[in-house]
Amino acid sequence: MQFQDRYDDPLDAKECAAGRHKLDYARWKRVKEWIYDERMQTEENSDKENKEGMNEEEKKRRLRNLG
Repeated sequence: MQFQDRYDDPLDAKECAAGRHKLDYARWKRVKEWIYDERMQTEENSDKENKEGMNEEEKKRRLRNLG
């Protein structure tokens, strides 16, 4: 096995791993954004419900009715 072959094999593996990392990073970035957006919407809805006067008992009743 020549030196160039010994050098290229780890280089190919490194480039493949870097590509995989880039895809995984992009995927988890979108998941994080989705979770954060969902959390913000939930907080906004909670604030609206609290302003409408829904108390803790009403929240518990609605949760029980959901299933």
